[in-house]
Amino acid sequence: MKNGYIVEVKKLSKSFGDNQVLNDVSIGFVDGEISVVIGKSGTGKSVLIKNIIGILKPDAGDILYNGKSIYALDTQEYTQYRQSFGYLFQESALFDSMNVFDNIAFPLVEVKKIKDKRYIERFVNEKLEWVGLPGTGKLYPAELSGGMKKRAALARALAISPQILLFDEPTTGLDPVLSESIDELILRVNNELGLTCIVISHDIPATFRIAHKIALLHDTRIQFHGTPREAVAADVPMLKKFITNSFVSVDEVGD
Repeated sequence: MKNGYIVEVKKLSKSFGDNQVLNDVSIGFVDGEISVVIGKSGTGKSVLIKNIIGILKPDAGDILYNGKSIYALDTQEYTQYRQSFGYLFQESALFDSMNVFDNIAFPLVEVKKIKDKRYIERFVNEKLEWVGLPGTGKLYPAELSGGMKKRAALARALAISPQILLFDEPTTGLDPVLSESIDELILRVNNELGLTCIVISHDIPATFRIAHKIALLHDTRIQFHGTPREAVAADVPMLKKFITNSFVSVDEVGD
């Protein structure tokens, strides 16, 4: 695994018509770390993630997984690559017509093709317990609070036993107390399960609470990539604006 990167983006570019969204973007995500990608709305953060997981294909550049280009993988290897990711969507994206139990069981049945009902029941209940939602399996998404939906969606994302978890604006729409509880869950995923986490966020205080590395995507390029302490000290105008407006100081971050 070159440089410790589980995923590495190299000179990636992506346009939609005349709109250049990403231009010569290079960034590596270290195995076992929490990386947070920040930037203004519409700067291409989600486009970057969608290229990484194969929803979009770049116009130029390469993406390496454990040092190997994903575009050199055969069909079976590429399927395994796609299944190495779990995705927590911004709005949770739970199926409204399914209860919480069936939402979490869905990847087990449809992706992993597991038919053992006892195994599925035990697995789902264990995941609900782990995310702090014991006994909620019979509830429907409409009966859940915003924070509960995030937790249920996390349990579903964990169902395929991913190596990498992607979080798209995980604290959007949550009050500060609930936001902090989601941050704690991301830290648990990283610390207890050992998963690599890639987080898209505009929540700067949360970013500094959880990140090993911070990347700023601005004007189609990665303008900064480093530790929280390096971010506070960096002479990058847009990064300084984010930090100043969020009242983050060097005393609030670790090494």
